[in-house]
Amino acid sequence: MSCGREERVACRCPIDGEKPLSLAVVECISKADGADPETLPPLHEAIDPEALDDLFRDRTPGEVTFTYLDYEITVGSDAVISTRQLEDQPATAD
Repeated sequence: MSCGREERVACRCPIDGEKPLSLAVVECISKADGADPETLPPLHEAIDPEALDDLFRDRTPGEVTFTYLDYEITVGSDAVISTRQLEDQPATAD
């Protein structure tokens, strides 16, 4: 895993084929954010974890991108999770 702030990429985490992909995403975000995985909001608030686990189970080519917390997460069939911290959004007046 490599973590850094260059080009706003927080982390690139290789996917261990022995653990569910959804768990790997949470672990990657916890490392990028410096937080305990147990303290993060449930992943199902952003994406269906079971569907994510099934998506690349047989290494079908492709990728999926979604937002979780303040990160844009891209998971690819290349067995890497890339996270990018989103830019702060300016507050809007009502």
